[in-house]
Amino acid sequence: MLWRSTVQREDEKKPLGFTPQQQQVQKGDAVFWFNEDSNTEHQPYPKSGAPGTWGNKIGPQASSIQVNMNKAGTFPYLCAIHEDETATILVATPINLASGANPLFPAVTINKGESVSWGNATPNAHRPTSDDTSAAPWLAQDLQSGDLSAAVAFATPGTYPYHCALHTNETSTIKVV
Repeated sequence: MLWRSTVQREDEKKPLGFTPQQQQVQKGDAVFWFNEDSNTEHQPYPKSGAPGTWGNKIGPQASSIQVNMNKAGTFPYLCAIHEDETATILVATPINLASGANPLFPAVTINKGESVSWGNATPNAHRPTSDDTSAAPWLAQDLQSGDLSAAVAFATPGTYPYHCALHTNETSTIKVV
């Protein structure tokens, strides 16, 4: 999937810098930035460790090259020209639910500190829920058809069994190493 972020400095009615301030994508997705200014250049630049090739200047009313997000993690960035313009991209490991998939919830392995997010390409709503009843709910609402869930972070190594709260026979695990 291709995600768009904007950047601007000239219109006082709009937020200064990058919008959205925190972009969530899934690993394998791509991002590009569009410069909404008429006279000002911008240059998105990662603070550290971000995937892809960044750093090209974006002229007025132009878009950046596409940056492929092939590494999970949280990546703060700034404008190399205007250091007060900052934002973050959170890249989650995808768990894609597709009609006819067996199992519907595939097992995944992630590194400690990374996140997962579910993409629902089925016609039915789902709600991934931890089997640990003492754990906080992962999602605040059902994941509707066509939606991408909020990212769920895992800070501690271990195996996390889970199920769909709406369809209890749909089960899986997330392994954190």
